[in-house]
Amino acid sequence: MRELFASQLVPALRRLIPDESEVPQRAALLASQILGLALARSVLELPPFDAMPPNLIAANVGATIQRYLHEPLRPSGS
Repeated sequence: MRELFASQLVPALRRLIPDESEVPQRAALLASQILGLALARSVLELPPFDAMPPNLIAANVGATIQRYLHEPLRPSGS
């Protein structure tokens, strides 16, 4: 999983994120969201998440992913 993170996700984000110093933080936030979603839905099969239509998940989780990618990061302590 770490190799996938380092070899695919981080390089992909380098093409999207103008500030190179933010890439590791944004990649970690993105990975935590996607891995948490996969764990809750497919591994733990948590209801009602396991039965939600993919378009409902995408419509709601997508906004968080967009924020992780494009909105200013909040400083620590705020």
